[in-house]
Amino acid sequence: MKKMIQSTALILLSALLFSACTSTPKNPANTQGDDTVTTTTTTQTEQTTVTTPKTEETTPEPKEKFSVLEGALTEQQGRYSSGRRGVTALYNGKELTSGAISAQIVGGTDQKAGLIFGYSKDGDNEQYYRFCTNKAAQRVELELVKNGKAEQLYSNYLSAGYNTASMYSYRVVIENSVAYCYFWNTLYAIQKLDNPGTQVGIYSKGNNSIFRNVSVSADKTHDQADTLIYGHSYMEMWTNWKLDIGTIKDEFGLGTVMNAGIGGSVASHWYRFKDSLVAYGAKKGIYMIGINDLTGGTSPASVVASIKDTLLYVKDSIPEYEVVLLSVNHCPARNQIRTQISETNGLMQKLAAQYDWIYYAEVEYAFCDNGSTPDNYWFIDGLHPSSAGYKQKLIPAIQSALRGENQPTLDDDVNAQLLESAKSIRYCQIIDYCEKAFRAEEWKTAKPLYEAAVAAIEACKTPDEVAKLDLSTYIEQLDQIKNVGDYSYEELLSGENCDKWETDVFKNALESGKDGSFTLTHDGHRLNNNTLYTDMTFKFKLGDVTGNFDVAGPLFHASQSDALGIQGYMINIVTEPNYLQVWYFEECFGTANKNMHYIGGWVFPEEVEDTEFRAVIEGNMIYIYTEEDYQTKGKDAYGCSVDLSNNGQLKPYEYGAYGILCWNSNTGAKGDMIISDVQGTPYQP
Repeated sequence: MKKMIQSTALILLSALLFSACTSTPKNPANTQGDDTVTTTTTTQTEQTTVTTPKTEETTPEPKEKFSVLEGALTEQQGRYSSGRRGVTALYNGKELTSGAISAQIVGGTDQKAGLIFGYSKDGDNEQYYRFCTNKAAQRVELELVKNGKAEQLYSNYLSAGYNTASMYSYRVVIENSVAYCYFWNTLYAIQKLDNPGTQVGIYSKGNNSIFRNVSVSADKTHDQADTLIYGHSYMEMWTNWKLDIGTIKDEFGLGTVMNAGIGGSVASHWYRFKDSLVAYGAKKGIYMIGINDLTGGTSPASVVASIKDTLLYVKDSIPEYEVVLLSVNHCPARNQIRTQISETNGLMQKLAAQYDWIYYAEVEYAFCDNGSTPDNYWFIDGLHPSSAGYKQKLIPAIQSALRGENQPTLDDDVNAQLLESAKSIRYCQIIDYCEKAFRAEEWKTAKPLYEAAVAAIEACKTPDEVAKLDLSTYIEQLDQIKNVGDYSYEELLSGENCDKWETDVFKNALESGKDGSFTLTHDGHRLNNNTLYTDMTFKFKLGDVTGNFDVAGPLFHASQSDALGIQGYMINIVTEPNYLQVWYFEECFGTANKNMHYIGGWVFPEEVEDTEFRAVIEGNMIYIYTEEDYQTKGKDAYGCSVDLSNNGQLKPYEYGAYGILCWNSNTGAKGDMIISDVQGTPYQP
């Protein structure tokens, strides 16, 4: 059963994002000064030009270049390969307090591979930083390792173009106890170092990782640009960007230009890259994003909200900042999201209208020679532009935007829409305090406070007034009346009116839940039949995880048959890699029938563990958000939406109970599940 869900997840969900904007290797940015040597390495699948600083040799090289701390390392003609159990090794005779370590690395497997820096050991206390790619999780990661235990300091999306058989450049620059970590010539992480050591080295978790040209240099230059190009694979795969940008460079004073595009990336990834964007110091930006988000089911409102958050952060850090924001274009491979593309671009225009430093570049129909249908001529694969497409379509749009031509402006209608949007976000912040969220006796006391909060929102006349409105006093008082809102926990724990099939291990573990959570350690489920809901909303979170969950999460519109099987829906939380999946069950788990259908999901751009989500079920649709996005961006900013009828292929369950299901006896994973703030429309037979 579990294997069926897991394998289907990997096939179906990976396609949502990883194939949305796949890429070929980008040309490395010219990020070094004159004091460099250039090495060209050809592998079986790609050719990569890597720029590596010269090493200043002050002492003879030791006979053995590396000291192996764990695993094994073999050398052949200057190539070092990790052993079966991987390798952790230090570079002999080289210490680094200010400067850079760099290497060319072939990951070899789906496991981690990268660089070590800041290593120190004092008696039994060992500490170092580890900057790695992690193909299995599709991430680039920075970790602090203390006495063998790794703490993840930062992670972000690994390009969809990454290939474990190919060689890439890794570089860590240290200046003033700050590390600038580059992969594939893009700045991924910036980290203030805490009492770092001085030794550096290499790391691989698995076998057959290859290391070449490992170098330590006194050069502490980290990349700076006057203009930064960034965004999804359209930017990464723009092989002729230097020549194309060169045609408009002098007209607009673009200065030194760098390209930091990452294939497959989405808008929320770039919000996590915000400190890296600031570190480049660019006064101008060229940013294109959105097509991957929409392909994966993210709402237009969520895409543009993430864009706004990113750009405002950079502008606040660099007051002179100006940016060209390219719209989402139609292409032959994405005809299924034409409506979402147009809606996203409309919201982008409203965003640009509010800020005179955001220049909107219209390319929605740029590749549609007949005005509405994209022409295959301009694409290499139906998705990514040809070299002619970049030069003849994108460059003129960027040029026009920088000239200030055809820029959107605010009018009364736009201002009215912005006001309503701002108010709708505030309503989301008090949804957990409406009548359906309280018990009858509590609502008598809560009602005047809730209505006062609604009236305060309605009284606002401008978006600024809405932004300045403080609802905290109302919410604090409503929280006290609501008794923390753990009704779902109390009911599920008591077992009254709850259907269940479960092993004794799972039953005991469920009863040991604390602080409004249920500890998941084995196989089983529990359904709360106290109220059957049609439309509903609830929050859920999986935390304190040990091991990797691939079947665990909330049930909704569910029921238990006489044969103990489950009918209904499950939101499955997969912790490695990070997925949310929606499944349709017919007599599943408690019977031999096991009929299930994957109907949609979310390739989550961050860590699902310890993230609080909200599900909103309306009719035959479910919308899933992070709770933070729901509170700050509103009801339109969902991360994914799923048709519960699977586009008419399945008969939807129109009502039912909610609950919890876990199936992890084979993995031994453990974690705490919280379902809270359950409310909705009770089913009336």
